[in-house]
Amino acid sequence: MPTDKPSLLPVTNQTNEKHSSGPTYHLSVKTCDVIDPDYGRAGPSTRHAKSHLKGLLSLGAVTSVALVVLASSSDTACLSSAISRLPSTSSVSSVVRWATGYDSSVHELRYQDEACRHRPQETSLEIDDWIDEERDISHRAILDNIGPRAGAIPGLVIASPSKSHPDYFYSWTRDSALTFSTIFDRFLPGPNSTAYAHGDPSLEPLIREYIHAQGNLQLLSNPSGTFLDGGLGEPKFEVDGTAFHNSWGRPQRDGPPLRAMVVSQYAEYLLDRKEPFDSTYINENIYNPKTVMAKGSILKSDLEYTAHNWHRNSFDLWEEINGLHFFTLLASRVALERGAALATRLSDPGAASFYTQEANAITDRLELFWSPDRNFISATIDAPRFGRSGLDSALILAFLHAGEQGDGVWGIAGERALSTLISYVDSFKNGLYKINDVPGDGWNGAIAVGRYSEDVYNGDGMSLANPWYLCTFGVAEMIFRIAIHFEKVDQIPITPISLHFWQNVYPSAKSGDVYQRGDGVYEHVLEKLAGWADGFLLIGKSFEGPEGSFTEQFSRLDGTPTGAKKLTWSYASFIEATNGRNEYRHISALKRD
Repeated sequence: MPTDKPSLLPVTNQTNEKHSSGPTYHLSVKTCDVIDPDYGRAGPSTRHAKSHLKGLLSLGAVTSVALVVLASSSDTACLSSAISRLPSTSSVSSVVRWATGYDSSVHELRYQDEACRHRPQETSLEIDDWIDEERDISHRAILDNIGPRAGAIPGLVIASPSKSHPDYFYSWTRDSALTFSTIFDRFLPGPNSTAYAHGDPSLEPLIREYIHAQGNLQLLSNPSGTFLDGGLGEPKFEVDGTAFHNSWGRPQRDGPPLRAMVVSQYAEYLLDRKEPFDSTYINENIYNPKTVMAKGSILKSDLEYTAHNWHRNSFDLWEEINGLHFFTLLASRVALERGAALATRLSDPGAASFYTQEANAITDRLELFWSPDRNFISATIDAPRFGRSGLDSALILAFLHAGEQGDGVWGIAGERALSTLISYVDSFKNGLYKINDVPGDGWNGAIAVGRYSEDVYNGDGMSLANPWYLCTFGVAEMIFRIAIHFEKVDQIPITPISLHFWQNVYPSAKSGDVYQRGDGVYEHVLEKLAGWADGFLLIGKSFEGPEGSFTEQFSRLDGTPTGAKKLTWSYASFIEATNGRNEYRHISALKRD
């Protein structure tokens, strides 16, 4: 948040005790808070100061910037060379003042312009180190929320350690599946991931504990029904593996397909690995082609439940609205498509045909969610007294977890997805959250977002809702995934439906334009897109909790973390967003070399 720090920090008492023999840099921007408290602890290198300067140069105009450099003569010369290349325009004035003292030099740069005033120079240049550190923090926090170390039975994921105000000390089927999707990404990274070059095989026992625990939960009779009669739609359980019997929004039909997506990915991995006993493990614990729904066939049971129940109303992922939900149906379609592929590999052609049939039926039904007059997808249909616009972060999460690359209609980079994303982000503008009321482009045009603009849940009751970490990180990830798609296809077509999205990063865009690799515009647009995504990550950096922790929400007024503490889903969403960032940067580098 903005502070009243002076534009030029005192030289005295600013030395870095840990690195007293090396250079120390401090940056202060009047009316802005760009002083990273980590600098005082870690002692940034010359590279950090040069990156700051590069950021200022690339922006061309910021407000009252003072860069303080305590450096050796060689560092000073290096920075002086960069300073000499400052642009000279009517909107930019520069003054370089040399002073001596404290055995160092002081360089002061002042720019005058009201167009850009809120930390944008950090977005793509200064968050790399924070991301690396926060990824490790988030991974450890996720593991701390699983099994005995979290106070649960082996393999169960707790939503949060919070036991009161609010009480989230339960295990949700949906949250658990999304968490283990993140864990599986670390266990076996994709071909374009640079985050975990060799994967982490030590996570395999944890994955098997999850499968075992979920198989036991499937068999529990609960308020939603029995194993063979609706019980798989039960949304949450006690951490000791018993049923939750209090009143709740049930059933929720997104859990089984999300779980099926994770388990089928592991089954495919085992089939490809072909180690001794892998096939036996699949047959006895994941998928038995000779059964329909049975103990020890967790994946096939979930697929059967999904295939027979996707068309029935249920509660949404926020557990508030009973209807048909885009998130649930898109997840169901992908689960059934992947299930059909696996059934074929396991010589179960009847099941494969049935799952394909139902996936195609879901595709037909999805068309009902598209609102051509409003140019976005509605999160829910068939819900009497819905009373909301239909713009919901559940749409973003649907594309992230089930929006297949290459699907031109319902894929994550399709024109409908792009239009829906920008419509959702726009719904949080116009003063809804005070922390977004910053001059200029804010965090490179990014803003904090929540579940939906009409939300009233504040994390522990009903009043004024707040932005959520997982929603804000979700937007970042979706933008990176979109950028990945267009890096791969080497061109960006602008359609009437996607026009507003592209104008957000490139105002000169016109319907019918096609930008192609090498024309200059194509590269510029993708760079702006990645910078926009970084802005959403920077919001998390600006409002993280102590020691890099993420709660469920952060205050709409001042960004203070609030709601359930150490929310597992918040950590998982951060890791997934930065996975997307790493993949985009990797593919972009390969394409442009």
